[in-house]
Amino acid sequence: MTEIKLQSLGYETVPYYARKIVFFYGLAAINWAKLEQQLDALLHTVNLPEFDGEKYRETPNTSFRMKCDLFEKWFVKDSRFSEFHSIAARLHRSLKAASQDRQLLFHSAVQEFIRGDPNSVKILNMQHCNKRKKITVLKGNLSQAQVEQMAIKLAKLTNGMAKLCRGVMTPEFRATLQHKP
Repeated sequence: MTEIKLQSLGYETVPYYARKIVFFYGLAAINWAKLEQQLDALLHTVNLPEFDGEKYRETPNTSFRMKCDLFEKWFVKDSRFSEFHSIAARLHRSLKAASQDRQLLFHSAVQEFIRGDPNSVKILNMQHCNKRKKITVLKGNLSQAQVEQMAIKLAKLTNGMAKLCRGVMTPEFRATLQHKP
């Protein structure tokens, strides 16, 4: 079999040479979803009024940048998390970098697969700027290796977040967070 028929998904075919690209795109998407769930779970577990008193601000449900800022506030800067500061600082830097990969992979439309050395995927990204009432169209190619590296980075990041989750989400640790006025 040299191609996968995907008419019902909006694509006529995925060429044989592009299968690894599609595989790594899928792996990246799976790991991104896992990463977002881990981040949300961490924030919703510790970002509570009883843990932060008057400085509490609700956990955002859409903006990844705002979630990263809140992650930094709690896990990188709050002294009650000092045992986790080192891993959290690395994770915070990686989260910001991962967000750029996410935007490139998941906010761009795949235009076509290109056979070559290396095989690649042509993408198109449209960005709308409300202030200037302008649409910017960005075009580019991602090689198979680039998509694979993004998927691997996201997998490693989810493993790091899992370690943090295991340390923070215990009743014993959460009990230490009680706000003392």
